[in-house]
Amino acid sequence: MIKNVIFDLDGTLLDSINDIAKALNDVLVMFNLPTISNMEAISFIGNGTDLLIKRALKGKNLSTSDYQTFKTLYMDRQIKFQLANTKPFQGINELLHSLKQSDVRLFVYSNKPHEFAELLIEACFPHLFSGTLGQIPGAEPKPDVTTFIAFMNEHKIMAFESLFVGDSLVDIVTARNANIPVASVGWGYVSSNLLRAGKPDYLVNHPIELLNIVTSNGRIM
Repeated sequence: MIKNVIFDLDGTLLDSINDIAKALNDVLVMFNLPTISNMEAISFIGNGTDLLIKRALKGKNLSTSDYQTFKTLYMDRQIKFQLANTKPFQGINELLHSLKQSDVRLFVYSNKPHEFAELLIEACFPHLFSGTLGQIPGAEPKPDVTTFIAFMNEHKIMAFESLFVGDSLVDIVTARNANIPVASVGWGYVSSNLLRAGKPDYLVNHPIELLNIVTSNGRIM
């Protein structure tokens, strides 16, 4: 029986790429560097803030001091812009409320900085989630599951009673590393064909399909 669903955040629950790109581009302009498109931003996300910034810099080497300044400015703008255009994907609110009404516990494991992930979840989905885990300073991002396993233990999440949901190949590997079945979603930032190549347990194209999987205890109806 599926009692817990763990979601990725950006590209799975929330369409946030406009605000991520806006925050990055503001800082790139400050450093007199070329800006990036939303499509480029989509290809850069998924492996944590440091790799996101490195990819946005496109090979430009910054001193340690300049890099820290860049990162601080970006993080400040993430707070400023993170709710400007960010919104749940179509059908997500209905999915979450239906799962909650079915006594399924909802969690988030994201490579977004932890404080931002918590703020977004509380702002967009108040009182729906039982716990949120973002990237903790000094901890490895997904697909590493060291901090996630500790999070699972804290919240008494049993892998065999859970489903991991994400929109990237990183999420598939993360779920495998935690021994949790995984559902990939085709409405996010990675094509269904690419996700299919990662061999998730399920591949869904609309939230209602995910609801059917959970309420049928993992059987495809």
